[in-house]
Amino acid sequence: LWSCPERYIDSEECVNECIHQGSYCVPDPDGSFIEGLRGQDVLAQHVRQLCLWKVANASGVPWQWWDYVDWFGSNCTIASGNYNANCSQ
Repeated sequence: LWSCPERYIDSEECVNECIHQGSYCVPDPDGSFIEGLRGQDVLAQHVRQLCLWKVANASGVPWQWWDYVDWFGSNCTIASGNYNANCSQ
């Protein structure tokens, strides 16, 4: 996890690999800026998982988060092309 320097926030790399105006960035997961996943995709999934953790924990069922990340890790992989919001649901 890194942040984009302010002077590069509008660069293609920062736009594709970051969220929240360059505050949170991760490297391109498949190494291609032209096609496939972007760092933004990975960060969006992390945000979904964090949201689920907060809701499950507040609801007294934190194990549901573990069930979800186990299922997601098996079924929604980058290699399978299913690492996306649709698979996440």
